[in-house]
Amino acid sequence: MLAKKHLPVCFFLIIFFIITLLTIDDYGLGNDDMGEFFIGDRYVEYYTTRDSKYLDFEIHEGKDGRKIDYYQDGKHPDWYAYAGWQLLHPIHVWLVGPVLSSISKHIFYFTFGLDPVDSHRYFLLLITCGILALLYHFCHKYFNCYIGLYAVVLLALLPRFWGHAHHNIKDILNCFTTLLFLFLFIKAVRHKSPRFFIFAALAYGLGMATKANILLMPFIVIPYFLMVLHTNKSQIKSWFSKSLVISYCLFPIISFLIFFLLWPYLWINPVDKISAYIDYIFNRGFNNDRPSYAVFTTLAAIPAAILPFTFAGIFFAIRSIYLKRKSALYLLLLLWVVIPLGRLSMPNAATYDGVRLWLDVFIPLMILSAIGYENTIKRLFNLPSIKALNPVRKQLIRMFAILFILIPTLRWTIKNHPLQMLHMNPIAQQLNPEANKARDYWTLSYRLGLRWLNEYADKSSLLMIGFNQNVVHPMKAFWIRDDIKVMRLFIYQGSNNLIKENLHIINDSKGAVYLMTVDSHMKEISIVNEIRQQKNPIHTIKHKQQVILEIFKLK
Repeated sequence: MLAKKHLPVCFFLIIFFIITLLTIDDYGLGNDDMGEFFIGDRYVEYYTTRDSKYLDFEIHEGKDGRKIDYYQDGKHPDWYAYAGWQLLHPIHVWLVGPVLSSISKHIFYFTFGLDPVDSHRYFLLLITCGILALLYHFCHKYFNCYIGLYAVVLLALLPRFWGHAHHNIKDILNCFTTLLFLFLFIKAVRHKSPRFFIFAALAYGLGMATKANILLMPFIVIPYFLMVLHTNKSQIKSWFSKSLVISYCLFPIISFLIFFLLWPYLWINPVDKISAYIDYIFNRGFNNDRPSYAVFTTLAAIPAAILPFTFAGIFFAIRSIYLKRKSALYLLLLLWVVIPLGRLSMPNAATYDGVRLWLDVFIPLMILSAIGYENTIKRLFNLPSIKALNPVRKQLIRMFAILFILIPTLRWTIKNHPLQMLHMNPIAQQLNPEANKARDYWTLSYRLGLRWLNEYADKSSLLMIGFNQNVVHPMKAFWIRDDIKVMRLFIYQGSNNLIKENLHIINDSKGAVYLMTVDSHMKEISIVNEIRQQKNPIHTIKHKQQVILEIFKLK
């Protein structure tokens, strides 16, 4: 029977699931989605047919056999046509997220007829709730139920996490596999269990096929393990029983086998494919030069009301290690923050897509924030004026205080929905004014723009997309009114002459002509400057004073 102390988190998870389900259709297609959806569909076709042609991404003798049959019937978006660089580099696309996304699509789109893009993402609801449930279990088991509840609520309402939980099939899944591995490994260590070491190895292999971030985990769990051995010197022989030594030796073998067996693309020329995978990790991992970027953006992504408790939790963890109180566990939490951010702060470390690359770091940060909050509350309860209060009033103080802290974050998330990935706290904005110039790099806001056009655009009109056209074209039959024709622009790198290049398209159109574009750092978007000089947008989406999306009526 479920204990009463677990009811608040269960209630919260139900509410979170429902709200996420109701808001998932507010997020458009991102840059990588089409390629990942396509490759996931190819793998699922292979699993169901065992036909090796679905593992072949090459063109042979001028014949392109990479298409999927059901893409051609007009009832399904043609992800292949817009797969982009992933089609040329399938080894760069980790397997687990795309495959689960494809399975989700087969259930919700083919069976229930729901939106094809949303259907690819519905599995994220279960994964995200799984992260939160496992996080609560972890904190409740090793700390207390209050810290578990706070950590769950803080992570779930973190704007960046909330945004990615609706559409990011890679990094949310990486959060789950990383947390699952750490939970199983800690349990194996604490219980000296060969069985759980094997389970942890399985989770590690799953994580390797999900995203390369988990390769950093040995730098986190080995110091944790050594700290446990150090604090239990009298029992050190028990850690080297025959069954445990066998499980230690089997760990890397099992992890690699799971990684290899899950990923059928590696089965053809495995030496070359695995070498290419390793080269990709190192080449992609070290191609930038902003050593302070990762730490700054991580702290900037934590709401200002939560940040003091984050630092309080870090201080408490360091102090506990010094005083040898749960020192191994606190060491693990700190290393889970320091190792990924340290790797990203190395010279030339890649940080090209912001915090999504190290999204799992927010799990220990929110645990530490919850610890910081709980210890602050305990100190508050020791004040004479509050110590005399009855337990019910103390509980009310505890709950109202956390609500007071979360209300600004919740208000921001609602007000800026679905642009949560643009969040930076006011402290970061003061330190770096460029933080106020956030842009919708992934063009997720196009879906909102299309909704506006569906409602207000003239009949039989023409629509052009200024930047990243590929995220709109595959959805013409699903997200756009039948009478609105989407025309591909003739865009050249660095061109500023949209009018001249596309004048004949505009003149030949018998109806209204619209241009929809997001603001972007990319050079292609410079062509919109000419339009801005001549016309005012008829519709804009803004984040603060920064324009995110504009719609112009050209004719």
